[in-house]
Amino acid sequence: MTDGAKALTKRTAVSALVVLLVLMVFRALLLWVLVALVGWWVWKAVSRRTARPQLPRLRSLVHVHPGFDSSLSIRSLLKLPFLY
Repeated sequence: MTDGAKALTKRTAVSALVVLLVLMVFRALLLWVLVALVGWWVWKAVSRRTARPQLPRLRSLVHVHPGFDSSLSIRSLLKLPFLY
């Protein structure tokens, strides 16, 4: 057996062992991932049924100066080219 063949065999064996180890870890974690996913679905379903009351809008509580440009917001500032 040549040195190249030995090296190739060793790399293949190490790769196979790493793949098996990763599959074993994923198999162990799969149940916990499924439990977390079902729990998240239940939490979302329960939170939809018990809707929280809406808070009053800030504009109705704060007097806005008539000359104030209400279109200027943080969202519009984030679109400005000098920020990029």
